[in-house]
Amino acid sequence: MTIHLSAEGFTAPGMDTFWDWALRSFPGARARMGEYAPVGEPAQVGDHDVVLYYAALGAPVESQDRTTALCWELYPEMARYLPPDTRKIEMMRDAARACRWRTVSTSLAVPDFDFAGEVEVLPIGVDTDLFAPRIFEKQRLRDKWGIPIRARVGFWSGTLHPMKGFRGVVDYVRDHPDVFWVILWKWPPTPPVEVTPISGTWERRPALPIANAVEYSHLPQSDVAELMACCDFVLCSGLLRPFYLVEWEAMACDLAPVVTGNPAKDFVPSGYPRDDVFNQGWDRFSALELWLEYLEQRGNE
Repeated sequence: MTIHLSAEGFTAPGMDTFWDWALRSFPGARARMGEYAPVGEPAQVGDHDVVLYYAALGAPVESQDRTTALCWELYPEMARYLPPDTRKIEMMRDAARACRWRTVSTSLAVPDFDFAGEVEVLPIGVDTDLFAPRIFEKQRLRDKWGIPIRARVGFWSGTLHPMKGFRGVVDYVRDHPDVFWVILWKWPPTPPVEVTPISGTWERRPALPIANAVEYSHLPQSDVAELMACCDFVLCSGLLRPFYLVEWEAMACDLAPVVTGNPAKDFVPSGYPRDDVFNQGWDRFSALELWLEYLEQRGNE
């Protein structure tokens, strides 16, 4: 069995995505799109091969008979923020219909896609070796990154897409003026670009409206882990219903999750953030076991 990975891209500076992990972890995995994809025509999908397809792109689906749609980003809240003329949500639904199988990362998303058939819940996985508490290094790391030694420090990472909840960050900062912030942007500042039917938003970043903060973008994962280890809590202001990868990474560093806006999350934190990561099966060892079992079943169907 060959696992074909079909995504918009596989790496970006400072990121270690599901796709990078899959290329390293799944036996025989090959990229069909993105930085690692071979030049020329992709290999044909065999009778026991499986294609993993990122349904959030809404692009036409190849090799439908052997394809699993990874339905990670369809949430009813999107409809409130996307321009009325965008077809993104319907395109994602079309992708789910076109694929033979479907997976989501949280049970809360199953009702969004079960109209198209059976939906499996599979995690993505956090590198709990890299993202780990560094209690005895915190003072040294804060000095290294220019963070006040005695401050209460909050961490937030994302983009200006409305679903990421940066407006909630600004509101929280206003109500908690004594907190020092580490802000990590997914993308560097860019000029305004045209709104597209896929993104449905402008990715334009003004000056950071937070005085007591350091901000970074496109850092290596090792630096991200150090910055998280400097902090006391992670602000979960996004509108997505599950806790998601950057929040799980912060929780693996034992940062307490502070949730704004009272969204319906997929579980209630216990007060022991790193333990929660393992208990929910979001460490990479547990995730890999589930994915390999799932892919073996699909390859035999």
